[in-house]
Amino acid sequence: MNYLPRRAAIVASNPSEADFAESTVSSFGFEVSRHESPSSLTSYIQSQLGEGQAQGTPDIAILTGTGNELARASVEALANMVPVMVTTSSTTVENAVDLMKGGAKDVVMLPCSREELLDRVQKTLETWETESACKAQQAEMQARLDQLTPAENEVVDAMLDGLANKQIAQRLGIGLRTVELRRSKIMRKMHAKSVAELVKFICVAGRLKIEPESAPAT
Repeated sequence: MNYLPRRAAIVASNPSEADFAESTVSSFGFEVSRHESPSSLTSYIQSQLGEGQAQGTPDIAILTGTGNELARASVEALANMVPVMVTTSSTTVENAVDLMKGGAKDVVMLPCSREELLDRVQKTLETWETESACKAQQAEMQARLDQLTPAENEVVDAMLDGLANKQIAQRLGIGLRTVELRRSKIMRKMHAKSVAELVKFICVAGRLKIEPESAPAT
């Protein structure tokens, strides 16, 4: 089994469910902390981050309780700081969907086996790590884009339209040499080795959206 992080925070709204979650994850090497409510866990994490103790924050939050006890707002408050899993023996499909929309990575219906719970924990962590990596890459590409001047952005837009250097010069009313110089600066600032890589980086930053091809009319 892959390495699992070592810290889990459990919100013990339901003591028996919290006991099951704690005994399961602790048996696989997690250090477990228990909290009375989502708000108390939120306050704890915020205080840790405020004191520069990010390494002491939990790697996953497991919220226990019924659908009535687990509000979407509670999940939303935590979801930006830590991956959230909900375990519950009593909820509705509508409430589970609402919790997922609020940011919960998984809603586990109990009873389930320890093996299944651990597998769901692992998948929750993997999803969080993948999303975090994507967000970090997006932020990096956006930071590179932010270095471009308005004049360089005009050249970028023309490049994305598929224009050659001479066409870009005509569109912008500038000299060919000026286009070449701006293009060189763009590639250097974006750390792009080719136009294809430049387009990829711009897509990652979210500036360029690739629309799916429309289905042919029938």
